[in-house]
Amino acid sequence: MGEVVFQKTCVFFCSKKDTLFRQKEMQPQKVVLARNLILSSSYPPLFLGFGFCITLIGPTLTDMANQVHVTLPDIAFSFTTRGIVSLILSLVMGKVFDVLHKRSFVFSHALLHIATILCAISFGCIPLVTQYWLLVTLVSSCGFITVYNLGISYFMAFWWKQKAIIGMNLSQGFFGMGCAMSPLVLSFLRRSHASYSISYYVAAVVNIAVVTYSIIAVVVASLLHVFVLKEKLIHFSTEEPLAAAATASSSTPKSNGGMSDYLPTKDTLREMGYFAFCGAALFFLMGFEISFSGLFSVYLEMVHSVDKQYISLLYTLYFISSTVSRLLVSVLSRFTSPNIILAISSSGCIITSFIFALWSREMPFAMIWVLTSCLGISFAPLLPTTLSYPASTFINLKITASRTAIVVFGMSLGGALIPLLITNLCSLLGMHHYFYLMAIIFSTVGFVFISLMFISTWHNQNQILATKAVAKQKEVELKEESKQTEEGN
Repeated sequence: MGEVVFQKTCVFFCSKKDTLFRQKEMQPQKVVLARNLILSSSYPPLFLGFGFCITLIGPTLTDMANQVHVTLPDIAFSFTTRGIVSLILSLVMGKVFDVLHKRSFVFSHALLHIATILCAISFGCIPLVTQYWLLVTLVSSCGFITVYNLGISYFMAFWWKQKAIIGMNLSQGFFGMGCAMSPLVLSFLRRSHASYSISYYVAAVVNIAVVTYSIIAVVVASLLHVFVLKEKLIHFSTEEPLAAAATASSSTPKSNGGMSDYLPTKDTLREMGYFAFCGAALFFLMGFEISFSGLFSVYLEMVHSVDKQYISLLYTLYFISSTVSRLLVSVLSRFTSPNIILAISSSGCIITSFIFALWSREMPFAMIWVLTSCLGISFAPLLPTTLSYPASTFINLKITASRTAIVVFGMSLGGALIPLLITNLCSLLGMHHYFYLMAIIFSTVGFVFISLMFISTWHNQNQILATKAVAKQKEVELKEESKQTEEGN
């Protein structure tokens, strides 16, 4: 009897010890999850602050032109300079993010904070300047959107891998909130006969508030990283532990420092091609978004005779629809694949564009209201889902900021060229052709998405076959080792 009690006691304490050991083993994983969540929670507010700023420019162009005593086309030159700033940043910032992130995630996140502070200073100073060139320079700070798109899409892919699509849609949803808030603030100021400059001061305060929260989040994450995880903050490792161990134990010959080390391999070029395809899709998508913000009001006024007071309400409706759509997709993406989201969204954009295009006579305002909502809901998930597509869809694809910069470069180039092309074509063919051009753009994007689906499926199948081949080879090696051990015995 005493022997049985002793055995049960031993089993109880052993199981208790095993449970405590497992809890201790799981603790670092929970801390890493907490660190990643704290850092990721700072990205949506940054997008909200920038969205609040970027939508103030269009409705206040006339006020700014009067402020510096120039014509409207002169002040609209700021859109060109903004595109140039975006292009330059997309070429440079990828390598900068890679270098700084290898040193420490604090340094790489500092770039987002610097961009936000500069944006806040610029928007706070815009109502005060009286010189044209200085005003254009300050408005060009909207080109910092490249830093947000590049940095946050890279960070989301780095922290969350396949789940990056959830964070990107959530962040872009907050961007839509900011875009919807600023027209409402501006409309309230107009009704109160207050100066438009107050809206720019509000934008500066909002950006200071969100960057303060982001800095606090990075500080808390750094404290967890150093004092709880007991890891270095400087020379932060950007390699996953399992990947690093596999690289170290592999039988690949070491580099001899020759020229071949600096030449891209066939696999590297193919993988960069995946990012280039995503960049091609974003080339057209960003071109639509920027041209829509300027030309949709002209289209409604000239083709469907919509009053100006209702146009601002339609823009607010569009941004609210976009925000709701992105927030819903951030939840639904846990249960559906990015390919399904892209297929449904692009189909909705094509159908809505064709309805707008084929309705050549004056459209009832209720129908415009419905179609604007449908366009916002359909288009909204396309940008964040395409930005996170390489990380969320391709298996074993190396994600770096330099590669992400290829995607963002296509985005910036489309934002600079497509609106210019559409504006010239509409002035040549007539404004009623605007949505025919939009339908062509979305059809082209749909073709790119179909190509991406086939490419990702082919890549993933090859990766699965390669993994199975490696596992089978290891199994054969283990059998041979065990056979040799038995023969030796």
